[in-house]
Amino acid sequence: MSAPVPSTPQRTPATELQDQQISIQTRHIILPFDLCNRVGDVFDDDKRHVMTSIFPGTTGVGSDGFFVILYLHTLPPTPWPLIIGGAPLHLILDRDPNYPDQPVPPLSPIPQMRLVSSKNGSIASDQNGRDMTDWEPLFHIIKSHFQGLEVSITEVIYWKHFVTVVLKDRDADMTKIPFRAAKIVCMYLFDDEMGRPSVPQARCLTPDHSAYATLQPGLRLSCHQRSELVHLDSPDTGLIDGLSMASSFLAIPSDDDNTPELHWVSSTWIYMGQDSATNLREETCGSAIWNEEGDVLGFFRYAPKDGVMKNWCSGIAADELIKDTRTRQ
Repeated sequence: MSAPVPSTPQRTPATELQDQQISIQTRHIILPFDLCNRVGDVFDDDKRHVMTSIFPGTTGVGSDGFFVILYLHTLPPTPWPLIIGGAPLHLILDRDPNYPDQPVPPLSPIPQMRLVSSKNGSIASDQNGRDMTDWEPLFHIIKSHFQGLEVSITEVIYWKHFVTVVLKDRDADMTKIPFRAAKIVCMYLFDDEMGRPSVPQARCLTPDHSAYATLQPGLRLSCHQRSELVHLDSPDTGLIDGLSMASSFLAIPSDDDNTPELHWVSSTWIYMGQDSATNLREETCGSAIWNEEGDVLGFFRYAPKDGVMKNWCSGIAADELIKDTRTRQ
């Protein structure tokens, strides 16, 4: 009688993916598949199986449309990764029923915003605001509309498939403001939630002698990616990575007391990673922010220490400074 032949374990797409290399670098987790602009793939059973094997105690995988979210029993040692498979990453504690008062990170780094009633109506309904290459015309439509309503705003942030309008005052009439603009939803924040410094930093207190790689001036380029890897280097932080995730137009009060009109400048919001707020000091102001191609996208302005944009930083877009230089010539 011949000896029994050992059975071969059945291979599945999940095990084949898991056999491929997963590389965990300081801020990047490299997977055998790409999640860039495909965060919905986290709900694929095979890919979910791979992602739950990265950190011990992972209980689930999710997404808010921007970030891949891993739920864990315990958080791994810091610094926590910024990117997984090319997509932004957010780690969160799965609340332990035995410790209901245990603090947990926010469900998402995207701030919780207010939505008004659809009965408020829409503006620019003849346009499509989703994934616009140049959204500045939409900004001007929104700004003009709020001026007509006599509702003061301080910033408009573009997230590719919705906009955030920052209201100056808490007593703004929420029944008058639009539900949609150019077929995308308008969400709302109040200016006192933004964590802006009381006195904007005007200069770096520490001379920046960083040894930059070859950089070239660049315009704020819009692309269909929802996030772009960028870098910031200063004497106070060293070289750190972030993700450029939204552009905005920000109202800057005039330095001239006789000119009450606001000056609107193009700006950018960079996500710097969980618990990064304490590392971004005011002295970093003015440091260049550049992408993988060496294009300078903007210059660090401030990083909120609290508020809904904590762990983000705001930068003045490079094209704004280029435009200002040309105006002065």
